[in-house]
Amino acid sequence: MKSKVFVEMRGIFKTFFPSNTIALKGANFVLRAGKIHALLGENGAGKTTLMKILCGLERMDSGEIFINGNPVQIKSPGDALHLKIAMVHQHLALIDDFTALENIILQKVPLKNLVFLDKNSAQKHVERLFSESKLEVNLNSKIKDLTMAERQKVEILRALYLGAQLLIFDEPTTYLSEHEAENFYRLIKWLKQNGKTVVLITHDIKEACDISDEITVLRNGRTVFSSSNKGVSHEKIAEMMVGRTKILLTKKEKKCGKVVLSVRNLSLPEETMVRNISFEISAGEIVGFAGLANSGVLDILEALIGLRKIANGEIIFFGENIEHKSVKERRKCGISYIPQNRTQVGVSADLSILENLLAIKYYEKNFTRFKYFLNYKTVENWARELLKKFDIQTKSVWQPVSTLSGGNIQRLLIARELSAVPKLLIASDPTAGLDVHSTAMVHKFLLNLRNDNVAVILYSSDLEELLKICDRIIVVKDGTLKDEFVVDENISKVKLFGVMA
Repeated sequence: MKSKVFVEMRGIFKTFFPSNTIALKGANFVLRAGKIHALLGENGAGKTTLMKILCGLERMDSGEIFINGNPVQIKSPGDALHLKIAMVHQHLALIDDFTALENIILQKVPLKNLVFLDKNSAQKHVERLFSESKLEVNLNSKIKDLTMAERQKVEILRALYLGAQLLIFDEPTTYLSEHEAENFYRLIKWLKQNGKTVVLITHDIKEACDISDEITVLRNGRTVFSSSNKGVSHEKIAEMMVGRTKILLTKKEKKCGKVVLSVRNLSLPEETMVRNISFEISAGEIVGFAGLANSGVLDILEALIGLRKIANGEIIFFGENIEHKSVKERRKCGISYIPQNRTQVGVSADLSILENLLAIKYYEKNFTRFKYFLNYKTVENWARELLKKFDIQTKSVWQPVSTLSGGNIQRLLIARELSAVPKLLIASDPTAGLDVHSTAMVHKFLLNLRNDNVAVILYSSDLEELLKICDRIIVVKDGTLKDEFVVDENISKVKLFGVMA
């Protein structure tokens, strides 16, 4: 017997202004109580927008929402919380300078004598949630000092603390390692066992099919499929999501050129635990970096581009020591960088698409007139060509980045970095949050760089991705290089994870 319908959304339309981007075109969504429901679609399909409307974070233009069969108006997140609906965002909505406990209780602060913060009561409440959910995090740590997996735990604990019965997760495993993702799946099952209803927004077909009871597929703002997760093949779902042909990847035989980057005895300040790192990468190879969230691997990549100061050691690029050069100077040398945190480090959401694309090229002669003035006709044409090449869906190059979907923001960032024609590309989770087609497109661009004799350093939390396109994989553990593997038939995910863990 089917469980009762908890949420029903009918004929939802949404247009974003002033860009006139139509995000939803009459989308429908039915959610049954006590189920895990996967909401699938490629980047820009409208998945997140639909759920933001349900959570009161966006207002629909037209349509109807029913909760337990009753029509409701959800005009704010407060309305949604009153209906016991909460969302855990892809780009976690936490305050960096607040502690984990302060973030959890912020929307529902327990008071003593109606005036004073009752911190002991709050801590005991959250600790009870620890024991029930098996989620643990240092409540006194500031958010900025936590890993992405720990921050996600804080968001989930906040939703549980607020009494949510429906939890919506937006691309929850994007920045999690394989081990952390498995722990997340166990949590989802625990939530279901304890009477919660879960929506999982994802582009990952395997993830959706492995854990969900029901599936809804959106494409171009419309609902194209909704049913129980039984007897539907991955290929059929992919066809409904994307509706286009598969991108073929060509990985030529490896022919490495001269050494591009040489890192010798690199150590970072004490708080990072990175010590005595040495490795080389040559032109025409992709070197993968694998490591858990707290391994120090991201600190190493940030040091290479200049975002972190080093304590000791050398970074040599084409024979020149660059460890004392600024980020801008390293970019001028021919190094491009795709950060893991695209919204806080990669782009400025309030600026336009054009301004974000120009951020690393505004000073170039071919973009200026009379040395000091931008040639807007030239830069607009250049930007439009990039948008077309990287299949970025937008109405105008002057559209604010904040109006783009997460996947389109990632493609924008990749377009900007590859437009610099780098000699070395450092990429951190470049396909995180991308759909099947977009991921294949990024893999193709990375392999084309390799085939054109560019050196590529790739960190990915997806071990299958590393095994698919890398020539070598370096494993980082506890701030040191633990092992190195040549990618061939003898290396497997199990072997890699055994060294990482």
